[in-house]
Amino acid sequence: MMELIEKIRNLSQREQKIISTAVLFLVFILFYYFLWENQFSRLNNLRKQMGNLENIIAQGKSVEYKAVQMKSELEYLRKRYGQISDRFLSSSDKGAVLEIADFFERYGTISSFQPGEAVKRKGYNILPISIVYEGYYEDFLDALKKLESGERIVDVENIKIEYREKNGSQIFTAELKLYLYQLINERNFIAAELNENIQESVKANTEPFRPKTKSEVQTQKVGGESSKDNKLDNQAADKADSTNVKKQPNDKKAQKPASANQHNGYSFSNNAKENDYQGYSFPTN
Repeated sequence: MMELIEKIRNLSQREQKIISTAVLFLVFILFYYFLWENQFSRLNNLRKQMGNLENIIAQGKSVEYKAVQMKSELEYLRKRYGQISDRFLSSSDKGAVLEIADFFERYGTISSFQPGEAVKRKGYNILPISIVYEGYYEDFLDALKKLESGERIVDVENIKIEYREKNGSQIFTAELKLYLYQLINERNFIAAELNENIQESVKANTEPFRPKTKSEVQTQKVGGESSKDNKLDNQAADKADSTNVKKQPNDKKAQKPASANQHNGYSFSNNAKENDYQGYSFPTN
């Protein structure tokens, strides 16, 4: 080593500069290949990773913003779906509505049949239906009696009867507005409790239930214990009327000829051309 240093010292100044430059260049090359290049590549990789992370963060913020928007849109769509679905009849409700139409077809002709929007209650649905019946007066009353004694809960709100001229002859026509009560089949409900809830709702005259009768209006004016007594009297009277209707014979041959304005407890005015009959309710057993 000492000999090498002595030889370098013996060289000329120009040769010493050349050797120094070569040594420095060699050191720079070694530094670049073994240190700088690796560190520089690592630095580039870190920069790329940082850029990727920034892109991911930006995308995450965009996705989060879209998720918030989609959540609000989803809530809005759920509300709209609930509002729209309430207006349409379910498959079971459609079957009940068609059953009523088929029922009146047995006693005459249905010239118009218009179901309304279903009203949902806890445990049951209310299906408003408008029907225009054409046929015979006696057959129409037989249909009402059969409807009254049936198992379905039907509330007839309004009946309008008249005789219309069709093909040169007078045809008996009846326009009915009724509400059909359809029970919802759920495990958490009991049929007896549902019927009780429906009867209480009907008595409360909650829309769109049957209109108030004169007896109910008078009952509301009386408070306290007299109100309860009147309700009990009304219930007893309703049961007695229902019992009388059931005891009447169903055979048409055994019946007396009914006039156009009176038949088995259903009395109408003498002028039956065109009248409205409100407040008639046909409960079932």
